[in-house]
Amino acid sequence: MKLLSRIALALALVCGLGLPVRAQMFLHDTWADGTRNNTALPAESAWFSSDSSGASLTAAPGSMTAAIPSGSSLWAAFFTPAGSPASLAVGETLTARAVFTPAGVAANNTSRGLRIGLYNFSDGGTRMSADGFSTGSGTGAPGANVQGYMLNMNFGTTFGVDTPLQIMERTAVSSINLMGASGDFTALSAGPAGSLNGPGFTSGVEYTLQFSVTRTGADSVDVTTRFTGDGLNLSHTATDAAGATLAFDAFAIRPAGSASVATSLVFREFDVTVVPEPSTWAMVVVQMALALGLVWRRRVRA
Repeated sequence: MKLLSRIALALALVCGLGLPVRAQMFLHDTWADGTRNNTALPAESAWFSSDSSGASLTAAPGSMTAAIPSGSSLWAAFFTPAGSPASLAVGETLTARAVFTPAGVAANNTSRGLRIGLYNFSDGGTRMSADGFSTGSGTGAPGANVQGYMLNMNFGTTFGVDTPLQIMERTAVSSINLMGASGDFTALSAGPAGSLNGPGFTSGVEYTLQFSVTRTGADSVDVTTRFTGDGLNLSHTATDAAGATLAFDAFAIRPAGSASVATSLVFREFDVTVVPEPSTWAMVVVQMALALGLVWRRRVRA
């Protein structure tokens, strides 16, 4: 009868050390059908554009092109059903991943011209349902009662600031201006230091953005943004230790204009997943296996 105990212990070790943890996929959009205005989660979600004609966002089978005009634009997609955000338990990480290729990348500049955010519209916010909303505080501006985090970044062929990735928390939640006013946000931290004049983005090269939020405690998170591709490995993590946003349902992008970002971004893939902390699952499996062995030994002794 020692065999069962040994099996239980082996199971604990294997699960604790070797088996991957299953992620929950909320959205995996590849624009396979050549459209950007359909929602059929988790395979696709509608993308909304601030321009009334929607002409800045065009889809083809396998990609979506975001054309950046001289002025600001705002694009957004929702990756959960309305009123049902992805809520994080302690130890869980939500990651939004975008695979994109820029064209006409701006030269070295000092602007933080590209803003990217993870938000929660489910606690009193109003979701966009059509194109033609304001990028600032004008008609249909969608920011009221929306919480979340924003990457406020420098974008160019080389970086024009020392810390190109600035991570901010949206604190003026009553403002209708979702991403147009940096004063509606509180800066958590910026990095990586020493990036001034370092290599940035290259036109025609594919990059991957990972925007992650890990819940580290009852009211705390770590927010990480990372860009990789063509030798670039740029990342920064900021901590929100109190008043953290713990649930998310939306992803948004706001370029200030082509002169400080690029003429277009072509997206090949976009997905959102939540992954439990591996050590949490390992501990559960270990405890269950050891309990099973203890129960069996008691039965044998009886």
